[in-house]
Amino acid sequence: MTGQNRTLPRKKEGRKEIVAKQNAFINILPSCNFNISKACRELAIGRSTVYGWLDDSTTFREQYESLIEEQIDIWEEALLKNIKAGDATSIIFALKTKGKHRGWVERESVNQKAVVILENVLAGNLTPREAGYKFALLGLPLPEVLKIELSKQEPEEPGDNWEQGDVIAQIERRAAEALNAVEHDRSKFLPERRAEVAALKKELAHVDSFACNTTKTKGD
Repeated sequence: MTGQNRTLPRKKEGRKEIVAKQNAFINILPSCNFNISKACRELAIGRSTVYGWLDDSTTFREQYESLIEEQIDIWEEALLKNIKAGDATSIIFALKTKGKHRGWVERESVNQKAVVILENVLAGNLTPREAGYKFALLGLPLPEVLKIELSKQEPEEPGDNWEQGDVIAQIERRAAEALNAVEHDRSKFLPERRAEVAALKKELAHVDSFACNTTKTKGD
């Protein structure tokens, strides 16, 4: 084998070369719309290299974070200009982010487990009291309609020959039934939820982010 066919070992980059690449990345990132992958392609480096710099270099990380903060300042300034110009979308966005304490919040999605419990109450499969136990075990707030129904119910009075052991056994039985029902609901909805999360992760697998805590991935 001749000397021309031998593969020479790759020379390890020195500190100056690394700093030069880091500075080049910081300078080119804004023109790439803060898309890390695009900036890496322009510089012929892998994304994992950038994430490594963020972990290992305090100076680079501070430059990166400062650049992101400057961009956020620009967005905030643009948002304020739109608000002053009367742009409805910008006004609503600002109220939803800064006016939550005044009730400007997105409507929360309906909890499907709560829907199933209430449907069972309407169908007569559960009493309001049993539904209340279910909500408590799931850590869900009690709906107002159940509060009203429970307030209408009179407490059960024991008969003349009641014994404390019978009452305790009845409470334990009802609690066991409620726990079994909760476990049934969990086995029904948890796999569905896991499937939804898996599908969402697959859909977003190639979406880039410029957040500093972005999960590390292999280079391009």
